[in-house]
Amino acid sequence: MSLEKYAHDCAILATEMWRLLTADEYADVPDALSTFGVNEWYRWRREHHKEVSVFASATPSRQKKMLLKHDREKRLLLVFASVQMGIETAELLYAVLEKCQEGLSYRNMIRAAAEARREIENRESSFWPLEGHPTFRDLKKPSQ
Repeated sequence: MSLEKYAHDCAILATEMWRLLTADEYADVPDALSTFGVNEWYRWRREHHKEVSVFASATPSRQKKMLLKHDREKRLLLVFASVQMGIETAELLYAVLEKCQEGLSYRNMIRAAAEARREIENRESSFWPLEGHPTFRDLKKPSQ
């Protein structure tokens, strides 16, 4: 399978993972995230990386069984993190395809790979895949 096909399939799988949630659960994802700031969310993702990656790479039937083991909030966070992982993976592969062409010298590959990474870091699409919902900044509750 080509790298482009992998990237495409990762994006599709990310979108399909939303279907694991009911409409009500999907609507509650922003509330589940409202207690997180950006740093706290990425800390949560780092702490749960193995669980998220195992979940994201499982078959849909296995994912459904895995979700049964968790309370509602954990299910929402796990699906959201998995969707983000899928989108970020697709974006990474697309950036590598665009920037890191075969035949580059190893010195130019360093520059090209750094450009691919920079491109990913500057994107916001994977940061918040809930179109029409507030961002982390908007969700963060003010201190009292």
